[in-house]
Amino acid sequence: MQEPEKLFTQEDVNRIVKERLKRERRKRADLLNYIAWLEEKVKENKEAMSDE
Repeated sequence: MQEPEKLFTQEDVNRIVKERLKRERRKRADLLNYIAWLEEKVKENKEAMSDE
């Protein structure tokens, strides 16, 4: 006999969505910080190369 599908309450769905949103925002912030760091490194390298 098949088990019935698990149904989520609206509260469950809201909590799950909120957790995923939080995780995605954190990932986005991390990526933006990484991009800023990379841009700084590129700028430093360009300056170093122009000094040569």
